[in-house]
Amino acid sequence: MGADTRAASDAVLLISRSVTELIHPLLTAGAAAAMWLGAWRGRGLLAGGGLIAYLTAIALHSINDGVIGGVLQPAYPAAMLIVWPLWIVLIYQVFRLHSRELVPPASLQISPRRWRPKTKP
Repeated sequence: MGADTRAASDAVLLISRSVTELIHPLLTAGAAAAMWLGAWRGRGLLAGGGLIAYLTAIALHSINDGVIGGVLQPAYPAAMLIVWPLWIVLIYQVFRLHSRELVPPASLQISPRRWRPKTKP
């Protein structure tokens, strides 16, 4: 392997590992948003959506570390430059509905209605 090829491979690895580690707080924040909203609505941290969000975060984390970072990345390092952004968008979409309801209380009146937390039943 030439020096240029090795440098390119190292650069792709650096980018891939950086994105891999950024996925962890994204998953944690998504699950925490759903748990917080469940608790705020009086259902408890792991009741209903909170438990589903927690299990979803576990599954996405396993896919991220085991399949994408463990199998695909070593086999197709350059393809990861396309896979990682798509993966981040997918994770965002999974947790989007709960996360967007986390409007700071001071901003409730100026935020769009669909971004406001639904009231307690």
